[in-house]
Amino acid sequence: MGLIVVLAAGGHHWLTVEALTGRLGDLSALVAGHPAWAAAAVFGVALGVAALSLPAATVVSLAAGYAFGAGLGALLSVAGGTLGGTLVFLALRRAGVGGVAGRLPGWLRPVADRPWAVILVLRLLPIMPFSAINVLAAAIRMPVPIFIIGTGLGAYPPQFLYALLGARLPALLAAGERPGLGLVLRPDVGGPLVLLVLLALVPVAIRHWRRGAES
Repeated sequence: MGLIVVLAAGGHHWLTVEALTGRLGDLSALVAGHPAWAAAAVFGVALGVAALSLPAATVVSLAAGYAFGAGLGALLSVAGGTLGGTLVFLALRRAGVGGVAGRLPGWLRPVADRPWAVILVLRLLPIMPFSAINVLAAAIRMPVPIFIIGTGLGAYPPQFLYALLGARLPALLAAGERPGLGLVLRPDVGGPLVLLVLLALVPVAIRHWRRGAES
């Protein structure tokens, strides 16, 4: 329903950064007049973007952050994206993608043994497309609860950063800066994200050290 509402309101024109920055007034009016519907629309668009594997999750988070602030905006976009990604993940499993797990290349087999680390690190770092991670998770037969929880936890920090940029969008535009991956990769913005990735890798490093000590 949220997706239908936002499309009816012309929301499909907001799926690029350039278009979003040109329609901030329309977005503000939608939120001011119908806040509940606007929140449902953000959730629905995030769901649709993830389910259809559209490269627009960043724009959704920017718009959500501008409309609702970084915290709530990121929560709405991540919740919708997690549900959409889970639908794709379940469809891939049902289609038999998980049947290739036994034929994975040797370098991927250790990945299948560490599903928590895989999903958290890949969702935290923008090194693989969201849809590609869904396929990989299905291929290694990742347990459904780990996929859902890991996607939500791993996707929230980077999407929070984008939502934070969205909340600061007017100031960024006034300063002549373009919101996007370039800003997130700046040390003052993306530094905390790198720390989170390192923390996610600590259990893997400990397990690897223990195995080396026992052998």
